[in-house]
Parts: sequence; structure tokens; C-alpha cells
Amino acid sequence: MRAVDSFSKVVGSMSTFNEMLSCGAKNVALGHPTSEASLRDEYMQHAQLICAERGTQCCKEDGGFVTDLFPAAMNRGKYNILFYREEKYRDMYFALKERKAQLVAEGKYAGVERYKLAYDFGLLLSYSHEAIERMMAQNTDLEESQENQLQGLLDVRGQISFLYFDDLPAACGFFGETLELPLVCDQGWSKIYHTAPGAYVGAVDRSRGACKATTRDGVLTSLVVKNAEEMYERLIAKGIEFERPPKYSEALKIRSMMFVGPEGYKFEVEEFLSPDDRKVFYGANE
Repeated sequence: MRAVDSFSKVVGSMSTFNEMLSCGAKNVALGHPTSEASLRDEYMQHAQLICAERGTQCCKEDGGFVTDLFPAAMNRGKYNILFYREEKYRDMYFALKERKAQLVAEGKYAGVERYKLAYDFGLLLSYSHEAIERMMAQNTDLEESQENQLQGLLDVRGQISFLYFDDLPAACGFFGETLELPLVCDQGWSKIYHTAPGAYVGAVDRSRGACKATTRDGVLTSLVVKNAEEMYERLIAKGIEFERPPKYSEALKIRSMMFVGPEGYKFEVEEFLSPDDRKVFYGANE
């Protein structure tokens, strides 16, 4: 019996998938994941011919879509081809990828939300409820949980940067009135202000704190904002005098500015500008 080479097998499976799409048995299908973009592009030449014959459509899928429906190694970092019956189904697929990115950015890719994402992916692929539940139950090659990815060894729920002051009331006026940060914990000689989800800055009476802070030059408090120019104007209006106005860094792909706060502590206000960094710091919709 004549042997069938692996490339021909992939082309044959693409033809089968598109037959299912053309008759309405499926709305979306994925081709063969590969680690080589050049090989995927070779497949793409045949995929376009098949789609033209079947009246279906296709597009490149880069990076893979990893959920708990399939083994993580199957799709992680892979190149593939997405086949679809109508453009609305293509959009639904990429909306699922965007949904995962948003959940990851917000620290919510876990539990029910993670399960629902994989389940909805299975439904988009036209799998039965029984098949989806079976596949997820049998899948042991799972993507590392976001808690492990983001928290490391400790179950970290937030981070506080403590700064030590000789004049605590003046420092509190700076954080609470000038910067308008909400005071979330008042321990008398230690006051903690909320800066962002999970992030805080603490103002401490230096005579009572654990650190004596003999120098201020070793600490830089950087406040991440979405629009550096707008924040610059707001802070100028509040009387802040900047050591350096907003400046763009080509190397870091940020726009940042510097000012000196109470007792010589340095503060940076920065905006991340690269698309990848903006997704990390501002969410997937950026």
C-alpha cells in the first residue's frame, strides 16, 4: 500500500474540515498547528484553493489559542490556519482570544471564567456538550494557572512601597491632597494610600519605622498612567514642579517625567507606549 506523506495528510484533513463547513456541520475549524511559520504558509497556499472550491474562508492564526479544551503544548506558540463559514464566526473566534487576554490582564483568568472560556471555545467548534466536558476532564496538559504565573512562591495579593519621613503630616498632605490618593489604612505613624489595584504607597514616621532611611537617592516611586501629557497638566495645576517634563524614550518605549516630592524622594510618572506593554499595564483593549 502506498504511504501517504505527512504534508498530504494535513492537506487532506483541511479538505475534510472545509466540506463540513460548506454543508453547515461546523462554523469554525482549525488546521494543523506547527512551530514553523514557513510550513504554515505552505499549507495556506493549499487552504486558499480548498476554500475557493468549497465556498469557505480562511485566515492565518499566529501564536495559538491555549485553553483547557486541548493540551497546552498543542497550541502554545504555534502557527495555524483558521477556517470559517462566515466572517461573523471568524470574529467570534478572535473575540474569544481577546476575552482571554482581557481576563489575564485583569487577573481573572481562573476558576469559572477560565472554564467558561474553554467551554465556549468548544461550542464555537460545534462540539457537543458531552464532548466538551469529556475533553476537558481528560486533558492533563493544562496551562500554568495565572495565580502561579503572577504570584510565584508566595500568595501575593498586593504590594506596598513604604517611604520614611521626618515630617509625616507634610508627606500625608502631599499624598492625600496634592496627589489625591485615597487613604485606605491609618495606623497613626504609618499611613497607606491606594495607587492602583493591588498597589499602595505607605508614608511612615521615620523615628518609629523599621527603616531609618538615611538616604533618599536609592528610591524611585514610579506611577504608571495612561496619558502622561494629561497627567502632566493636572500636576502642574496642583503646584508640582518637575525636574524633567514629559520625555519620550525610544529605547524603553515610554513617555515619562520626574519630580521631587517631600524630603527629596523622587517620583516618576510614566506611560507605556508599545502595544504589548499597554496590554500588560492597561488591559487587553488597549
